[in-house]
Amino acid sequence: MSYFIRIFGQAANAISRRDIQEFILGGLHFDKAPVFIPAFLDPDSMLEDWESLIIIYAPDTPTVNLMRHINDAVFQAEQDAVKALIGESVSNELQQQLIEMVEASNQVIGIEIDREYLSEEAWAMLDALEAYLAGNLMGLVYAPEDGFYGSGLELLHKIG
Repeated sequence: MSYFIRIFGQAANAISRRDIQEFILGGLHFDKAPVFIPAFLDPDSMLEDWESLIIIYAPDTPTVNLMRHINDAVFQAEQDAVKALIGESVSNELQQQLIEMVEASNQVIGIEIDREYLSEEAWAMLDALEAYLAGNLMGLVYAPEDGFYGSGLELLHKIG
């Protein structure tokens, strides 16, 4: 079953798919290097304007999918949904701070995983990837059923 982690980024600088691929490869999380779509050496991987990256970390397992949205309908819908959730579930002291972080964002990166089939190595890669993206994008991480995390992956608000 799909699970979506969202990272709302405020940074003006962009991260290319190649940056993400190099980070994952440098983490040495897997015995065999994952396969990327687009491929690591594909010139499209170097573009700063991108929409998706697929990570195949093991044969016959669900992929890790990254989707990036900048100022489009999906981005706006994600912002609105998270702001509504913050309004319903976060205490007043923190509510305004989190809403301001979401409103200041200029992009959202969604990470789709299947939690049931994710290996320990893939979880370690995912945790490192969240920290990398949140730190480089001055991001707010929203993990449904878990919480909101700051750019250093510090817990800002626990859900549930």
